[in-house]
This record gives sequence, structure tokens and C-alpha cells, in this order.
Amino acid sequence: MVHERPGRDSPTDDLRSCRSLAGAPTVPLLQVCGLSQSYVQVHPISGKTFSVQALDGVDLTVRRGSTVALVGQSGSGKSTLARCLIGAEKPSSGEILFDGKDFLELSRAEHASICKKIQLIFQDSASAFNPRFTAAEIVEEPLQIHRLGCRAEQRERGLFLMEQVGLQREWSEKLALELSGGQRQRLAIARALALQPEVLILDEALSGSDLSIQAQIVNLLVELQDRHSLTYLLVTHDLALAGHLADEIAVMCHGRIVEQARTSDLFTNPKHAESRSLLAALPVVQTEFALLSL
Repeated sequence: MVHERPGRDSPTDDLRSCRSLAGAPTVPLLQVCGLSQSYVQVHPISGKTFSVQALDGVDLTVRRGSTVALVGQSGSGKSTLARCLIGAEKPSSGEILFDGKDFLELSRAEHASICKKIQLIFQDSASAFNPRFTAAEIVEEPLQIHRLGCRAEQRERGLFLMEQVGLQREWSEKLALELSGGQRQRLAIARALALQPEVLILDEALSGSDLSIQAQIVNLLVELQDRHSLTYLLVTHDLALAGHLADEIAVMCHGRIVEQARTSDLFTNPKHAESRSLLAALPVVQTEFALLSL
């Protein structure tokens, strides 16, 4: 069960209000202001180029220490937004503020420093791992890339993080494919924690798991959040899961955030038609159980 936390404000209306918040005492840890992203594609038959708008003026606020769920149907732009937030894609326009600093306007060194503070956990953890690496090597790899510590220190931290997520040290020499799906997801979390991030973005990271494994990972995430003062952005199509884990829910539709509200408010009094549509699609039992968790 996830306990309700103090209420947060809704997203800002425009870039000007975003910039004013950047200088305020209570600066959100992560804030997206008017973010847009478009792609140029070629029609397979005519050969003509055309533009696809993946993000269209996205505004999103994530408070330090909170869990915000980004929900929406497939193709709504959730994963594109996640890639922009970790620096894997450069948006066409807009701002990404991390702790009040414009993420997109930083020097290369400052940009790299902030990238270490925002880590992404993918849906299919197995495909994200080098199949030739052992479990310990998978967790240690970010430390080696950033040259943090000597080999002995990297190994010890890798083993420590494996234990933190519930993996035995004896499994350190196993290959990823020798682990179960739930164990691989724990390994992905341990790897993401290697650089001591402040924000974890979970891009459908719990999709595909059965309910018992999903419940175990949710409990682990709550425990790690308290222990390491983590902030989570949960990208999911599963509104019931968002109801269990998130303090706030942001609803995405056609490349825009159409509503961001406290979880209890969104479940009991959704303002936007897309929010009402997502809630209506939930089985009654899931809706009632999610409400009991708030």
C-alpha cells in the first residue's frame, strides 16, 4: 500500500511561469516547460517527407522525493519524453529544468554531470544488458565508464548494490539470462543506482511481470526511495499501477500533458476527458483496490 503524500501543485501554464519557479525557494527537482519534439519521415510510397509531432508543448512538474506517474495510451509520447529527459534525444524546442538549471543550455561537462543524476530503467531489462557480462559486471559497468573508483572498489560497490535490491552475492558470476525476469529487473535497478542518481525514470519497467513479481518490485522501489531519497518518474500505460505507487499522475494524450493532479484527486475527480477515459477502461475491482491504496 502506498501512503498519500502532501499535495503538489499542477503543471505551469507557460514558459514564463516555469522560469519564475526556477528562482523560487521551492524549486521542483525536474520541470519540463513547453517541450516539443518532431521527426521528419519519408512516405514509403510517394517518397515525400512529412513531419510527425511526438511532443507538443509538454509541461510537467516533478517534486523532489515524490513519485509521478506518466500515463497514457501507446503512441501518446511517453517514451519520447523519457528519452529527452535522459539526454538521449534533443527536443525541437522548450526547456528541461533540473534543480532550477536549464538542462539543455549547460556545458558538456555540466550536462554529463546531470545525466548521471537521471537514470532510466527500460521495460525489457534483458535486452538492455550485454549478454556476455556477469551480473556483477552489469552493475559495475557505469562505474567503469565514468572511471569511479579502482577495480576492487567497483566490485565491492556492485556486490553491495546487488544485496540492496535483494540479489545474493553468490549470483554475481551468473549471466543475465540465467536469472529470472524478476531478478533481472532487480539487477537493472542495482545498475541504475550505481552512479547515485537523484531521479529514476521507469519506462514501463514493471510491464510484463506477473502480479506477485510486480508487487515485490513496487515494495522494493518504495524501500529504496526512502533509503536513498530518490525521485521517481513512472512511465506506464497501467493506471491501476500508477494508483498504487504514485503521489501524482500526469495524463498524456497526443504529445501533451492534459492533466496533472494528486493521485487521489485524479481517481475521484478527473478533469480531462482522456483521464476519464483511462479510468473508465479499468476493471471495477482494480479501480476500487487502487482507491483503497490512496
